[in-house]
Amino acid sequence: MMNNTILADGRWSGIHGIGRFSTEVLSRLKQADILTEGPHPLSLQNIIWQTRQLHRYKKKYKIFFTPGFNPVIYSPIHF
Repeated sequence: MMNNTILADGRWSGIHGIGRFSTEVLSRLKQADILTEGPHPLSLQNIIWQTRQLHRYKKKYKIFFTPGFNPVIYSPIHF
């Protein structure tokens, strides 16, 4: 990851619904680093994983973008 301002969740990308929205938005975010690995975004594991990732990257990014509808439990980064 390059140290851009935006960290984005790319695990939602696909061809329908949220996936399509995610694909279109992320393809236009040139100044973003995109997370592509991790548990399925709707899994219970994701709740802990996403919080840990945001804590891990809190000094590198100012904004976290996720196209999903499930909220983050805690984030040291604005989202």
